[in-house]
Amino acid sequence: MKNKDIKDELYNIFDNLIYSSFNNVADKVKNNKGVVLNMKKESNKKLFYGLGLGFACVIMLFMGLIFFRNNSDIAVIGIDVNPSLELSINSKNKVVSVNTNNDDAIKVIGDMNLKGTDVLVAMNAIFGSMVKNGYINDNENSILISLVHGEYNVNKLANDVYSQLQNEKVNSSILTLNTNTNDYDNELSKKYNISVSKVKLIKSIINKNSLYKFEDLCKLSTNDLNILANSSINKNDEVSTIGSASTSKYISIDNVKDIVFKHAKVENKNVTNLEIEYDYENGNMIYDVEFHCNNIEYDYEVDAVSGKILKIEIENNNNNNNSNNKYLSKNKIEEIAIKKANVSKYYDYDIEFEFKGGTPIYEVEFETDGAEYEIEIDAKNGNIIKYEVKNKKVDTSKLISKDKAKNIVLNDTKVSEYYDYEIELDDNEYEINFETREYEYKYKLDAKTGKILEKDTDKND
Repeated sequence: MKNKDIKDELYNIFDNLIYSSFNNVADKVKNNKGVVLNMKKESNKKLFYGLGLGFACVIMLFMGLIFFRNNSDIAVIGIDVNPSLELSINSKNKVVSVNTNNDDAIKVIGDMNLKGTDVLVAMNAIFGSMVKNGYINDNENSILISLVHGEYNVNKLANDVYSQLQNEKVNSSILTLNTNTNDYDNELSKKYNISVSKVKLIKSIINKNSLYKFEDLCKLSTNDLNILANSSINKNDEVSTIGSASTSKYISIDNVKDIVFKHAKVENKNVTNLEIEYDYENGNMIYDVEFHCNNIEYDYEVDAVSGKILKIEIENNNNNNNSNNKYLSKNKIEEIAIKKANVSKYYDYDIEFEFKGGTPIYEVEFETDGAEYEIEIDAKNGNIIKYEVKNKKVDTSKLISKDKAKNIVLNDTKVSEYYDYEIELDDNEYEINFETREYEYKYKLDAKTGKILEKDTDKND
């Protein structure tokens, strides 16, 4: 029964107690019109007893109303570091109950009885225990405070907690989310065995950057999620942050610069448009480093822990083949590739620079009406390293678009919220896979007509 329903019911009972005697007398008068009624005088003692009993009932009812109002939770606040727990809070800002989501949270709460405690006092006790037990430390200093249900100013609460931790010389960073929880959040929470607060944080990051996958990010700590959420490529209005997440377990920005500048053989003074951001790829926290030097664009991915270079892309914007340039220009490489393929008309031309086995190469791809070409060319001397031609089996100009194929399957499933969407073209068929909170969908469509050839639906575990 909802709080409002309980309150209304208590008032109804109160009304019945007050007016029941009056109604009985009124009924007698109505049913015995013109008849003299003999009224027996009650003793003062009995009358006093009756009034006293009624008054006591009234007092009990109002005490009940006060009890229900003071002890019914108006908000549920989620707290995540690695220990994950939830506090139910009433209208007087007191803790009604504490719900622990994992073993670490049970350890943090220990034998503390926080029921009836002011929420800020409870928060200080909880975070004091987390510091004592090593959950908040120099490497992991991030805290997520999220509104799970109800109405509450979690931003103000976060500011109060942050100030208190600062007073205690504890370096922390607090993220806040004010969005309420929906059924989909609860389903994802159960599926991946994480709190709904963490679910909402991950969703906010993915909503900004769709390259991430939910099942990958749910493995990250609150601190790493904080780092990603505040990277410029992922920053969004849903998440507010106080303080900075700890990056002490990762190599420094200066070290990353030294690694990539040394590899690219450039000097710091000649570098422009330098951008270094944290990112997450293939199970690793990485640095994404971009900069320009001598009209060449460099893009590096570096493992944030080991400093190992994972990926390099270099784009030479020098249009002329100048002997002073380190590598052949893109125009010169295109000329070499087209001459090798011996074609006059081509489209979907793409060129990328990277190192393979220490050798700088250009990877060139393009298509003609009848074939697909992949060519690797030495970036220094223009020698052909790899030449591959695939005859086309499908004329893509006669196929429906991937967007149209997507709309066909979504209309068929009648779903609007989904994740892990993938589409691939295999000969004349589109293979489409995606998931919702309840089901996994697999489709095959005729890529020319859009006709559904196969579909399979499996219920998620």
